Amino acid sequence: AIAQFGRAADSKSAGWGFKSSLPRLIGDKMNASQLVNFLKEVKDELKKVTWPTSELVKKATIAVIVFTLLVSVYLWVLDIAFSRIIDYLFR
Repeated sequence: AIAQFGRAADSKSAGWGFKSSLPRLIGDKMNASQLVNFLKEVKDELKKVTWPTSELVKKATIAVIVFTLLVSVYLWVLDIAFSRIIDYLFR
C-alpha cells in the first residue's frame, strides 16, 4: 500500500509524456534505424550545450584547488588543536 496523500507527482506518474530509458538498459534491442535516430538526437542535444571557455575552466579549476587547500589547512589546524586539548585533558 502506497500513501496517496502528501506525495509530489513526478514526471512519469503525472503523465508529462517522458518515456523511460529503462527498457533499453535492460534488454530491448535497437534496430539500425533506431540507433541512427538516437545518435542524431544526441548530436542535436549536444549542439544546445553551452560549453565553457578554456579560460573559465582554468579559473574554476584554480578556484577549486585553492579552496580545497584552504579547507585542508583549516581542518589540519583544528585536528592539531583538538589533539592537544585531548592530550592535555587526559594527562
